[in-house]
Amino acid sequence: TPYFLLAVHALALWSAVFLLPPIGRRMKLDTAVTNLFCIVYLCHPIMVRTLNYPFHIEVFYPLVFFGLFLAYKARRFTALFALAVLAAGIKEDAGLYLFGFGLFFATKREWRLALPLCFFGLGTTAATVFWAIPALSPHDAGYLFLSRWSEWGALLGAPPTESTVGMWPLLSRLVNKYVIQAFACLLFLPLASLSSFFLVSAPWFLNATSSTLNQAHLHLYYGLPFLSLGLLGALENVGRFQRKAQARPRVAAFLATLVVILNLAHFTFPEIPRCRRTVLATIKEIPPSASVAAMPCFFPAVGEERNLSRIWPGEDPRTDFMILRREETTWPFTEAEAAVIIDQLQADSAYKIWFECDDFCIFARSEMHVPLAGGT
Repeated sequence: TPYFLLAVHALALWSAVFLLPPIGRRMKLDTAVTNLFCIVYLCHPIMVRTLNYPFHIEVFYPLVFFGLFLAYKARRFTALFALAVLAAGIKEDAGLYLFGFGLFFATKREWRLALPLCFFGLGTTAATVFWAIPALSPHDAGYLFLSRWSEWGALLGAPPTESTVGMWPLLSRLVNKYVIQAFACLLFLPLASLSSFFLVSAPWFLNATSSTLNQAHLHLYYGLPFLSLGLLGALENVGRFQRKAQARPRVAAFLATLVVILNLAHFTFPEIPRCRRTVLATIKEIPPSASVAAMPCFFPAVGEERNLSRIWPGEDPRTDFMILRREETTWPFTEAEAAVIIDQLQADSAYKIWFECDDFCIFARSEMHVPLAGGT
């Protein structure tokens, strides 16, 4: 049920924090330092945004990655490889993160861990994206999400002068303000050594270069691999700096205070539309017998009991009612693409605007005569 998934969503995220104290003990960190990292994990902006969203399978990433790191510190290699297999089953991008683990182990000269994880990680992702998903997709649709990175394909075949110019948008995407904020909450510690950089590089590069804004900004569940691997990278470097921090307690206290401020005072507020209540009330006025198509963000509000279909790229549902939004949660469309769809419906004589408020709009078939209690 949806309620069960919501419970799993939160419990999977929160339960991962219990693996940080044993990791800290294995690394001989002060208890205060380990507790500080627990606070960072629980209060990081990525965690808070994810908890404000419905269940996604990525919520298991922190639990599995922390477990894998703990198995490494405890020298339990059978458990480590078992968790690597489990991680690969979460989602198709997990193999890239395992490849990052392999590079991390390579810097430690742990070749019996590095080589298997590198080959296994790249192999599982390649097999999933280029074979398994296309084989299971209807109508030979293939792996649809590769298009999120298609804009960078031209750089590979461009002349050197053009590729140099074209690299600027790529670099600016890698250091967008949301990525900087996520690193700042970890005091940029994942970048303090080559080994920790390898841990965080895969979720950083993969997500920041996506054309999907929520993914590029590490919002929602997209940021969980970055948070969990970045936290492990930060822990790895804190172990190196602990003696210096103990020699300068005032500096250590200042940095600890700064970490708490950055992770508890996010300086952002969740976007709550001004007319949210009106939109929800209007959706309830749609006749139960009518067919409805909606953007995915409206599915919880419309309800599963209705004759509901999705508004999706390449599909033309043509239902009695169409529920759309121009801005913010327009996934899987960009805001520009959502605006084009709305403009096309406005120009279509088969439809009329039944309700409109700010960037929300509901279209109804022209022959539908359903009065609104509060007007439009």
